[in-house]
Amino acid sequence: CKLVVNNLIAVKNCELVKTYLDLSEAPGQAGIVRRYVSLVKLFAKAHRLSCAQDGFLSSYAWTMMALHVLLRYRLIPCITPQALAAQHFCRGVDVSFVDNITCLPVAFESRLRQLGLTQLLHLFFHYYSRVFSVETDIVSLRRPSMPKSSPAGQRLHAQSWRFSIEDPFETADSLFPTDLGASLVNYTKQAHIFKLLGLARRGTEVSLQKSSVGYNGTISFLRSGLESIMDSNSIERYQYA
Repeated sequence: CKLVVNNLIAVKNCELVKTYLDLSEAPGQAGIVRRYVSLVKLFAKAHRLSCAQDGFLSSYAWTMMALHVLLRYRLIPCITPQALAAQHFCRGVDVSFVDNITCLPVAFESRLRQLGLTQLLHLFFHYYSRVFSVETDIVSLRRPSMPKSSPAGQRLHAQSWRFSIEDPFETADSLFPTDLGASLVNYTKQAHIFKLLGLARRGTEVSLQKSSVGYNGTISFLRSGLESIMDSNSIERYQYA
C-alpha cells in the first residue's frame, strides 16, 4: 500500500495499472494478469531489485516491465493511445486512457489462455534476457518498440548503457519526460538485474520441461509471437482492438 499526497498524476498512474490488472478477472477471482504482475514484483522484491533508493528499479518500474511484455506479444490491449479516449489533462500532462473496459476482449483472451503463469513468467524472463536490447530499446506501454536513437528516445534522455522505461503519462512527448530507469545508478547494479533475469529464464524453462506440452507450447509461442504480429512498425497493430 502506498500513500500519495498532492500528486494527481501518480493517482492516474495507479488507476491505469488497476485497469490493466482487472482486465482478466472473473467475479471474486484474481485474474492471470494480476497474478503474473504480482509474481514479477515478488521476484524483484525477493532478490532486492525493487528499491529505487538503493540504485535499482522501483516496484512501479517492474510493473511497467511486466505489462510491456504482455502488450508486446498482444496478450492484452493497449489502452493508452490518446485517440481512443477523451483527453484529460493534469498539470499539463495528458493522463487519458480507455477506462471503461470491463472485460478482456475475446481476441486477447484466447491468446492469453494459451499460457499459464509459469509460461508467462518464462516469457517475461526470456524477453528481457534474450529479446530486449538495453543499448537500443526503451520499454513503453504505448508503442511496440521505441528506439533510443529516435526523437522520442532523445527527448527522454535515454542513455545507451542504461535500462530505459518510459512513464505511461509523463512520456517522451509530454512536458515532463520521465525515464523510470533513471534510478539505476551504475552499470554494475543493472548487470546484476540481468544476470538474475537470465538465471530465472533457465529456471522457468526447467519447470516447463517437466510438462512437455507446457514447454513445447511456450517455445512455439516464442518462435511465432513477435515474428507474426510485429512484422511492421505500425502502431495500429499494437492498439486496443
